[in-house]
Amino acid sequence: MMQFLGWSLALSAILCVFYAKLLLPHYKGKYAEESGTEGLSPLILAIGFTVTAAAFAAMFLLGGEGMYLAVNLIVTSLLLIISSVDLSFRKIPNELVFIIVMCPMFFWIYGDRHILEAFTGGVLASILPAAARLLGAQIGSGDIKLMFSAGFYLGTWLALGFFVTTFVLAALMSVLLLIFGKAARKAEIPLAPFAAAAFVFAICFDNFFIKLWRII
Repeated sequence: MMQFLGWSLALSAILCVFYAKLLLPHYKGKYAEESGTEGLSPLILAIGFTVTAAAFAAMFLLGGEGMYLAVNLIVTSLLLIISSVDLSFRKIPNELVFIIVMCPMFFWIYGDRHILEAFTGGVLASILPAAARLLGAQIGSGDIKLMFSAGFYLGTWLALGFFVTTFVLAALMSVLLLIFGKAARKAEIPLAPFAAAAFVFAICFDNFFIKLWRII
């Protein structure tokens, strides 16, 4: 357990420094003027470090072994970075989403998953958000691409659990913000942090999600 915790803290520190020193200045120059924000406060970055450490710890404990663990950690890192950018600037970097879409190739090479399963997962995770956007809901195109990429990585059954968990978490946060007067009724909240959390849940509790959806 202490070894897992040590690795989690070390990777979290590396990722946070990498983001703060290299990626944040890049995305600030790219998005700050358009979004009208300057990035995250030190307090939020500290909270982000804690959340990142928890996500990595969960992956080390329940996220598989060998190549599977390595790729899961990569995708988790990308989702955490995307979450930080989304919280800071309300933008989803397309290049990071593209990398997530490329990650399932590791599994295809070893014959563990089929591309059709990946595509089905991407569609299942993104079709309802896309439909909601067409009907006027405040869902950004970047959110839809992010949902597709994560669903594409997870595959059919886990994508269903990922989709539901993402929007349940987002709905709960919206209700809390409304109760405490921190957001207007139609305020748009960043979806990426909830997608990142749902991804970690889907990977760590994959058997639960698969059995649940097959029963339903």
